[in-house]
Amino acid sequence: MDIRKTRTCERCSVQTPLDKVRLIPKSQDKNVLVCMDCAEFLKKASMSRVSDITLKQPPIKNIYAPKEPLKPFVPKELRPSPGQKLKEVPPRQMFCSRCKYEFTVKAAVKVCPYCGRDDKLVRKS
Repeated sequence: MDIRKTRTCERCSVQTPLDKVRLIPKSQDKNVLVCMDCAEFLKKASMSRVSDITLKQPPIKNIYAPKEPLKPFVPKELRPSPGQKLKEVPPRQMFCSRCKYEFTVKAAVKVCPYCGRDDKLVRKS
């Protein structure tokens, strides 16, 4: 037997003719030189691992779940303590001369809902 026509299996260390040698990927950039028997064994082992991994993962489902609407912002000093209710204030018209926004207020508001500033708020009525 010519030594150039045989290779050694890296798994079982058997001298194998060159036509019965297979390259099996070991990692992303390395291959393993194995005989036909070891190649069949490694293929079956890798297929069972791949199928086990895919069976264990639950399928991804895109289900629409609407979010709850946001509650209006109330500053800490105006928040009621537990058991206490907000003061009932009659609705009134307010005007922000900074952004020229006119709005109606039903509670004690100290800032413009449009620009968030409080320096140029004017009570209209």
